[in-house]
Amino acid sequence: MISVLKNENIRLGFGCSGALGKPWFPEKQVREVLHAALKGGITHIDTAGFYGEAERRLGCVLKNMNDDAIFVSTKTGTSFTVSGSVKKDFSKAAIITGVDASLKRLGRERLDLLYLHGPNSHELAACETVLTHLKTQGKIRYAGICGEGTPLEDAASLAFIDVLMGRYNIIHREHAPIFAKQSKMARLLLRLLRLCRVCIRKNSFYQVHGRKFGISLERWQKTVHS
Repeated sequence: MISVLKNENIRLGFGCSGALGKPWFPEKQVREVLHAALKGGITHIDTAGFYGEAERRLGCVLKNMNDDAIFVSTKTGTSFTVSGSVKKDFSKAAIITGVDASLKRLGRERLDLLYLHGPNSHELAACETVLTHLKTQGKIRYAGICGEGTPLEDAASLAFIDVLMGRYNIIHREHAPIFAKQSKMARLLLRLLRLCRVCIRKNSFYQVHGRKFGISLERWQKTVHS
């Protein structure tokens, strides 16, 4: 995952998802992967409550660290039924329940960033009240959307949405105009990316308590080519 800050450097994050949340992937190896990411300079980790055991496993690794040391983002609105089918629920009750569950699994008092995962435009607009409430309560710091098409474009003009995440790669470039409008750094990003998601911060958020979260693009390039 790559985050772009308005008028700042590109920052990279790490995704605690996929195999890291699967029961067949040894927990010991998950810890080793996460520790290696942190040791390598990663300070932003993205996950989700519906990524299997990912949130709980991440929480175990972060439990002895100060909450301000690592910027953690997670998601709400998506879950899986017993049969394995996808269930969407962006109701106030579901979001609040999901946030409380994520906080417990992660062992945190507050989520740095909460994404709405794949809402339609109507669901997105209806979430303003609950997201504002969660910010006021101090349970989330920022709110974002992980989506595509019209909802992603709509979110760009909504004041209660702080971060946009969407698909952009060598094949799918339909969101390039949306990202390019948000930050001059996004234009550089769109020239650099090939096979990954894009996360655009509408107004800089990595400067928290005097710290900048993420790994710089320059350091990432050195790591990749070393």
